Amino acid sequence: MGPRSHTRRARLSRQLRKATPEQLEAVERILAGPAVPERLRPGQPRYALHREGPLWRLRFDEGQAILKHEQGICYVAEMLSHPRERIKKLNLAAKYSSSRSPGGSDIEVYDPATGHISIHRFLRNLVGRSDTVASPLRVRQAFAKHLERYLLVPSSRYAAPGSRKARGDLTGCLLYDPPAETRWTVSQ
Repeated sequence: MGPRSHTRRARLSRQLRKATPEQLEAVERILAGPAVPERLRPGQPRYALHREGPLWRLRFDEGQAILKHEQGICYVAEMLSHPRERIKKLNLAAKYSSSRSPGGSDIEVYDPATGHISIHRFLRNLVGRSDTVASPLRVRQAFAKHLERYLLVPSSRYAAPGSRKARGDLTGCLLYDPPAETRWTVSQ
């Protein structure tokens, strides 16, 4: 095995060869920005998630990452846009799911085997996948921990399989309950 820098360069090269034209265009737009991360100006959001074609730009605390688009990130973006509001999983699925077959009307609400929705798969991919350009692992891990603590844990009161009978009309809701100082800027 070669030096770490050579293997990383080779991996990035393979990933760029597989990228779609839309992904390459989005990467070029992002890379055309400032080479050194800008310091936060007064009034500039410390937490932001913006969609740029097939990629998403994440600003979390002092770090930035570029993430691939997937269904779970749409759910996360919606929840970040509505802090402390209970949102039904079915409503999210209806808004962001595409039909699985032509002419079909199947909506992916959750994985029947685990009861988890696409947010769980997104979090696994966030920390386990290294196939996006300019995505420092420490930023992705910190974002995943934030979502686990402030989205999944509060939601488990309403959306966990064991809570279905006990919560009435709140059953199947997700809740993002961040600390008071956390304000997100989100665009899809």
